[in-house]
Amino acid sequence: MDNDFNVKRFIIISTLTAVLAVGSLAEARPVSTRAQCVAVCGTAITQTCGWITKPGKFNRCRAKLINQCKRFGTAVMCPAPAAPPVTTPTTLPVVTTTTFPVVVTTTTTTVPYIPPTTTTLPPPPPLVDLRGRYIFEGYVTTDTCGLFGIGSYAPVPFSVTGQSGTSLVGTHGADGSPAVGTYTPETGGWNMGEYYYSGSCLIDTGVGVGSDYGFGYGVGATWFFEGTCPSTYCYVEATGLVFWN
Repeated sequence: MDNDFNVKRFIIISTLTAVLAVGSLAEARPVSTRAQCVAVCGTAITQTCGWITKPGKFNRCRAKLINQCKRFGTAVMCPAPAAPPVTTPTTLPVVTTTTFPVVVTTTTTTVPYIPPTTTTLPPPPPLVDLRGRYIFEGYVTTDTCGLFGIGSYAPVPFSVTGQSGTSLVGTHGADGSPAVGTYTPETGGWNMGEYYYSGSCLIDTGVGVGSDYGFGYGVGATWFFEGTCPSTYCYVEATGLVFWN
């Protein structure tokens, strides 16, 4: 089944590129790249999607926000936090007083020493070593291209061959295309994908993985394929599980 799907995937992607190139749906070129959106939208993703506990639903929320960021720009979807307002000090008028002789009785009170309270912050989340070979197995839930069809089975192999902190490198797809990704320790989520031009069309495709880690059982994930041409836009998404391969 995998060989048949790989051949089908090659034919579909080639056909998709042709369809996008001659389509009639109006869509502007992305304002920001996916890499730019991933780099600056961490706070926006946490605020918008952080309450979601299900990995698949969280990844769909994150992918939607990043896609909107690409279309409308980081300044619109993920603006930098506003600077605090500047407070101008107010100068009070000087009051002149007349001092009379005063007899003062001084009483000394000894206050017991109370040591300051030290607050220990929890350590940052540990980094997980994600290097390995994986396979996404799921079913298409969105297909505005009309090429796969809702409910189609979509196996996609990928790997993480190198990790430096939260930056990942590896491969994506049956053809082993070079891919990059990011890991978010705060949520446990990570992604691996590729971003390239095919003719005049911009192709963005990859896998977003949820926060549940384990050996021998599935991890909630989403696979997507997005094509943007000068006058056409197309999007495919599949929801499923990721397994060690």
